[in-house]
Amino acid sequence: MEPSGEPETTSGPLGAVRAGAEAVLPALRALLSDSTLLPQQVLGQLDFVERALNIIMLNLADMTSYAKYRRIKLAALRKQITHKPERAEALLTSAGFRPALDATAGGTPEYLEWGPIVPNEDTALRPSLEAALGTLVLI
Repeated sequence: MEPSGEPETTSGPLGAVRAGAEAVLPALRALLSDSTLLPQQVLGQLDFVERALNIIMLNLADMTSYAKYRRIKLAALRKQITHKPERAEALLTSAGFRPALDATAGGTPEYLEWGPIVPNEDTALRPSLEAALGTLVLI
């Protein structure tokens, strides 16, 4: 603990994960404090996000699988999470996903995409990886 009472600043991998966790905390708090969702529904959303991130982490070394699992179709997400899917979308966005337009969608996002197209680009991968690991630590 520093003299000011603030926790010590961390750097390196621990600091990166901490920064990712702090970035996702508002979306996680919003999900957990939503009184219109049952605890089972909240857990279902957390499970969906955790599975999506773990599948990506497991497939970072395999380009074919990574390309397949880095995209989540919003229609499938909304079909699986029927109560307030926007909470899960916000959590996924905080975890490194971003809306992606499909050429046939006509301007509305059809997918959420995680990370860079090529996962071995360290500088491009780092922000998404920090957010994803921070989310997994909190879940």
